Amino acid sequence: MSAGEKILGDCHRVKYVISSHVRYRQPLENALGTMKEIPDDDKCIVVAGSLEAKQDKFMGITEFSITENAYELSALIHVSQHPDLYAGYDYILLLHDTIECGNSTKQLVDNHAATDFDISFVCNPTRTNMGLYRVAFLAQQRDVIEGYNGMSKLRAMNIECLEDDKSLDKFTEKVTHFPNAKFIRENSPTFKYSSDPRYEARITSIDIKKWYKKTPADQLETATRNRP
Repeated sequence: MSAGEKILGDCHRVKYVISSHVRYRQPLENALGTMKEIPDDDKCIVVAGSLEAKQDKFMGITEFSITENAYELSALIHVSQHPDLYAGYDYILLLHDTIECGNSTKQLVDNHAATDFDISFVCNPTRTNMGLYRVAFLAQQRDVIEGYNGMSKLRAMNIECLEDDKSLDKFTEKVTHFPNAKFIRENSPTFKYSSDPRYEARITSIDIKKWYKKTPADQLETATRNRP
């Protein structure tokens, strides 16, 4: 960072938004347990696949249940539709429920250079949709983002990797990345949340561990998020 350049924590407020699903309560509990240094008011949860839209509390954190389903992009749908609920925040940090924050997560987010961007991804090249999104930008792209509802796993992966014509980077030139934006995979599977094998990745830019499943290639087109 150049001399005199401001950092994000000095001039912009960030809301930490965890995108979750009705079937993922155990991972969500685990994720929230690693975010205690972040004030409760600066966190919220968006739970996709709900039978009705409503607002509640989960572990003391504001929780928005929504009927849409778009994998981790579901939270972006909610922000684009309801920017008023994020008033006072310049950016959201989109997070997944299958993560663990490290001791340096908040500091790394706060210390991110406050340049003029609409999106700042945590990986380069992108391997996840986690990152900082300007609230006003998401509201402007509401029609595009609402089109994510009901997408296949294959399309969700393509959007994450910026390989879809509706990936949000296609609608702004103000895209950047966190420093040290690496996605480091561990090859040995674990069974952290269920009998399904999961794989660990370390996202060094914001000191986060992420566990992900591998969907068989022949199921990517038909795999969608449904209600329970």
